[in-house]
Amino acid sequence: MSANVEHMAYRFANRSDTPWHGVGTPIARNEELSTEEFQKRAGAEWLALKRKLYFRSKPALLVPDIEVPKAFALARDDNQFVLNIVSEQYKIVQNKEVFNFFQEFCNAGDMDMETGGVLDYGRTVWGLANIREGFTLSGGDHVQGFLLFSNSHGGSAGRIKFTPVRVVCANTLALALGGSGTDFRIHHKATFDPEIAKTALGLGHKQLSEFKEQAEFLTTRRMSSVAFTEFLEKLFPPRDVVDEKGRSIDTVTFPRMYHKSLAALSTQKGAHMSEGTWWQGYNAITYAIDHDITRSDRAALFNSNMFGNGFKVKQQALQTALEFAR
Repeated sequence: MSANVEHMAYRFANRSDTPWHGVGTPIARNEELSTEEFQKRAGAEWLALKRKLYFRSKPALLVPDIEVPKAFALARDDNQFVLNIVSEQYKIVQNKEVFNFFQEFCNAGDMDMETGGVLDYGRTVWGLANIREGFTLSGGDHVQGFLLFSNSHGGSAGRIKFTPVRVVCANTLALALGGSGTDFRIHHKATFDPEIAKTALGLGHKQLSEFKEQAEFLTTRRMSSVAFTEFLEKLFPPRDVVDEKGRSIDTVTFPRMYHKSLAALSTQKGAHMSEGTWWQGYNAITYAIDHDITRSDRAALFNSNMFGNGFKVKQQALQTALEFAR
């Protein structure tokens, strides 16, 4: 397990469903916690503060350090670890704002905090809440709706987004391309306004309903092995093999994820629930991406699967599966 997963808190129904090999603080499913207490157990009580930045022009101790104008070190107040270098315009979104974002919904009984934690030594802090809404497909395959708030300290924009999760294997599922209201970005040049974020998102209930229709459609369409191969080739096209002089050899090779997805078709958890359908084919992709054990940097894997290239591939996989199914 990578040291990049500094700490996390997670709810569990039994010891077999702990995420990321059980790193962090387990919370019983029936234990009631405030979002403030959840933040504490997630290891995110510290503050991010701007510190003046200096450099030493000469090694001699008698030469005073020179202050860097209009630049600051963004550091944790508990261990003084420097998270990033930021400008004077940079607006800090503190960890408590991440967890407080869910407070009124949890108090009203509309959500339950499920997971939260600190990645990459504090550069990413996140909270994940169950929105108490989901659906069950034929064969007992359950999909649950979640709301994710991932805050970046000094790096790329923070994100708040709705994401469905296939419970049987903990796959995060992507919504179709072009879906509105599923992703709210937090740009650090403006003060974060949680009310605007809540309005823009609409909490994802409409998106979950639309995704349910797509999922049900995929479970009703049969998929041949030839069609699945074509599906994979469209997502992960083959590359020409070249010799040491850069000349093309009469052969091709497929990307690593092509082979992982091909294997996942039958080895993924819950494959029997939708065997031979495009829902099974689509989830071979989501499973291969989310459970990529060859990735040792869990912070990078988390960001990729939720917001980066991994998430984009899952979006493309859904769009392509729907096209093939039609």
